[in-house]
Amino acid sequence: MWIIIFILKILGILLAAAFALIILALAYLLFAPVTYRATGERQTEAGLELAGYDLLRLIKVYIVYEKKHWRYGVRLLWGLFGKERRRGEDEGPSSEAPVVEPDLPEPNRKAHKKPAKPAHKSDEIRKPREPREPREPDQDITEPEPPEDIGSKQKHNDPEAGRLKKIQMMLSHPGNQRAMSLLWNGGIGLLYRIRPHIKKVDGSFSTGAPDTTGELVGAISMLPAAHGGRVHLNPDFESEKPYATGNFDVYGSLRLWFVAAFAVRVIASRDCRRLYRQARQL
Repeated sequence: MWIIIFILKILGILLAAAFALIILALAYLLFAPVTYRATGERQTEAGLELAGYDLLRLIKVYIVYEKKHWRYGVRLLWGLFGKERRRGEDEGPSSEAPVVEPDLPEPNRKAHKKPAKPAHKSDEIRKPREPREPREPDQDITEPEPPEDIGSKQKHNDPEAGRLKKIQMMLSHPGNQRAMSLLWNGGIGLLYRIRPHIKKVDGSFSTGAPDTTGELVGAISMLPAAHGGRVHLNPDFESEKPYATGNFDVYGSLRLWFVAAFAVRVIASRDCRRLYRQARQL
């Protein structure tokens, strides 16, 4: 009897541990920030790296452009597992061999020979001409064009007019307007949370003309990010050719529970469900 109790105790501990791990994984997935980062550099050659990863770097997705080649992949568990692919590398010579027509035997070659042309035009076989129907001298050969069918044209435009009317009625409905307001405010909130933050920008540039370079400097100085001490740009007023060199580091993050909460609000809203059904019927 005590053996059965011991086995049930072990199974209970394992089930509780598995349940706790699932809860921890869900909490980590929802509340841990998912970060994206973009770094780039342009001196003699351009380089760019885009990466997205979680808080503990358990999963990392990246795209790298370096030395005129692309490579992208996924890394799991701090790089212990992963897969990477490359694009843009120099391809070797084509492995396809040229197509060579096989030598045909002598009788087949004779069969493929073109027939010889007659020596004189009189030797050609002339086909008899078909007799033409007589016509009056004042008869017009061209046939009159059929009149334009106005009714068919109106019928063709009726579906578009009906669709525009349905869209107008759908947009003017008070419930649909509440649904669109919910979607708009929620989308703007997500974009605000995922907005990029500048970590470092250093470089020099020129537009090729002193006046436009000065105007661009004035526009950049009005941006809030230029006053945080993280943006250092050196304008070149003497260069006659446009160029831009330097490096940048930009990042942003988002917690997935904001996305989950917004999705629950949209699904639970009766107005959003009605708007979705009406949009599918268009």
